[in-house]
Amino acid sequence: MEQNKRSFLNLSKEQALSIFRKANKSDISDEDLYRGYQELALNDVQALLQEDIFGKYGGQLQTINFVPTFEMSMFISQLTGSIPITNSRIRWKEFSDHQHKELGIPSYNHQQLTNFLQTFNFRMSQDVGFVYENRGNKTIKRIRELFLELNNNISSPNSNKKFIKNFKSKFIANNKKQLEEFKDKDKDQYMYEAKLLFLIPNKGIVNNKVRRLLIQNTSDKCSMDVPIAIFISI
Repeated sequence: MEQNKRSFLNLSKEQALSIFRKANKSDISDEDLYRGYQELALNDVQALLQEDIFGKYGGQLQTINFVPTFEMSMFISQLTGSIPITNSRIRWKEFSDHQHKELGIPSYNHQQLTNFLQTFNFRMSQDVGFVYENRGNKTIKRIRELFLELNNNISSPNSNKKFIKNFKSKFIANNKKQLEEFKDKDKDQYMYEAKLLFLIPNKGIVNNKVRRLLIQNTSDKCSMDVPIAIFISI
């Protein structure tokens, strides 16, 4: 649904007006409808605000979605030991639907931890150049390392409360640093704040197709589940 909406907001003026002329049965003029359409596009940080500079016989750049399927996302995460992160509600529902269940119900041992993490704001940027330039930023890198340590600890049978306590104190300090470091970017149109929602069910997120694929094609060192999934909530 989100991708369909964004594809619609990426249309050129002529393409949008052509649709409005066919669908508009009200007294509102095409131009008024288009002004409303522009407002929707401006309020969507991921919409492509591009004019059709090629004219009648030219072309318009359209975005293409290269997001992997759910099974492939699980496979890559389990193969590399990484944490899947998404802003798609459809993908988030897929992760939720595949939580390990006992008698049809998922259970959780880390609700206090997820509630703790979901109170923080994270600065995000749609500027690819900015992201690339700051890929080695010490504070951001340390936050990634902390999440990886958390992922490894939760997937370990020796997960302990002492680690969680130390993780919380280190996370608070580093998250405060990253908010302060990029404070001057507050007015940047590509920068925004978001919350991260964490899914940490007991025995992880599982998919039998992916398990069979891992057993057939990899060593036995790969995880048979995904311990953590993250949703970017704007």
